[in-house]
Amino acid sequence: MRKTWIPRIAVSALVILAAAPAHTQQRFEITPFAGYETSGSYPVGVFANTGNTTIPINSLRVNGSSAYGVFLDYSLTDNFQPEFMWNHNNTSYSAHDILTNSYFDAFHSDIDQFQFGGPYLF
Repeated sequence: MRKTWIPRIAVSALVILAAAPAHTQQRFEITPFAGYETSGSYPVGVFANTGNTTIPINSLRVNGSSAYGVFLDYSLTDNFQPEFMWNHNNTSYSAHDILTNSYFDAFHSDIDQFQFGGPYLF
């Protein structure tokens, strides 16, 4: 049995690598994205007051949640494209109760991140 898939892969790779980059006439580029941010925790040493009781807390956990946003790019020249990114994440935090060794809902937050940058092609 002949292995004909090896030459096909080699030719396909050669065609892909030898292709010239395409130049477009568009000046704006909009790239939406969606994803998931995993949970994590960090140590704290505080006391939470819930009504008449005080609960000792030794860590806060950021619960995993979905994230979404958009990249906006604008072509100033052939070599430079400034960009802006907005990322939104609405998550909740849980606190670890030392006495019962359990987590309880501490608070919710909406996090908006803004980032500016831009690639320059040499």
